[in-house]
Amino acid sequence: MVSATTAAALIGVCLASALVPATAQADGGISVDEYHRVFPPAPVEVRAAFEATAVVVTWSPPPLVARSGQPAYDPAVAAYRVYAVDEAGGRTLLGEVAATTTRFVDDAPVAAGRTYAVTAVQRSGQESGLSESARAP
Repeated sequence: MVSATTAAALIGVCLASALVPATAQADGGISVDEYHRVFPPAPVEVRAAFEATAVVVTWSPPPLVARSGQPAYDPAVAAYRVYAVDEAGGRTLLGEVAATTTRFVDDAPVAAGRTYAVTAVQRSGQESGLSESARAP
């Protein structure tokens, strides 16, 4: 038998859950909106070009997409990480720059060329997935 207090608590939980809007789930049982607030989207428009004896990698910050009147992710990106990526899916960290810049200089490019990808890192340390890759022509 369920006590009156327990029954009232269960009814309250049921009523409260009926008021919570349903949202799509992204990963680990959290909503898509919450997922993007925790993990930022990857930077976009990544480019790599030779300048003198170095390769300069540039990108644009991840876009802020409004959802329900709120940003799609915590805009507090603290840094960007630049990786060399290979066809097998491996990646090697080349360096990290502050979020105040969207430019990285690879002073030691390999003769055969290198493919680059960038991630955004929030103050909390959460890192986005890899951006689309770019290769210096």
